[in-house]
Amino acid sequence: MTLKPFIQLVTGESPERAFDIGTHAARLAFGNGGFTGTLADKGDFVLIRCPKHYEPRAYAESLIDSADERIAEMWSPAGLIQQGPGAWWAFGFSAV
Repeated sequence: MTLKPFIQLVTGESPERAFDIGTHAARLAFGNGGFTGTLADKGDFVLIRCPKHYEPRAYAESLIDSADERIAEMWSPAGLIQQGPGAWWAFGFSAV
């Protein structure tokens, strides 16, 4: 089993709704049997605030690159960083 990073833009009126919609879409696209290497494998998320000097996607990518402890394990939650009103970057690591 190998961990693979993923990043996906999810939308909804709240982070919870966006996460639910995003995981549902990923499960439809990639299956829900686990080990898809996508957001489909995540059951929860941690909301992460983006520092002002970063663009949200770039900050999410930097957390992936540094294997940030909040999102770096197979069983870790997905990270969610707000892109703008109703839009968040969901990211992290999933097993394939």
